[in-house]
Amino acid sequence: VHHGFIAQDVQPIVYDGWDIVTEQEDMRSHEVTLALSYTDFIADMVSVIQTQARKIEELERRINSITEDDGK
Repeated sequence: VHHGFIAQDVQPIVYDGWDIVTEQEDMRSHEVTLALSYTDFIADMVSVIQTQARKIEELERRINSITEDDGK
């Protein structure tokens, strides 16, 4: 069993300029397929996860501050 991402599924959700989904043309059939650069994708995904973790921590601090103020 092979697990992975489908380039067509990833393409609409990546930020402009990431260039992790590329088009490749078969020289004989001229069929165009999409390819996903896993190395670049993983690095960008880790960056997004880190950003989301910081946002979650900030929101948790704000929620805790609000709930502590309500208890006083």
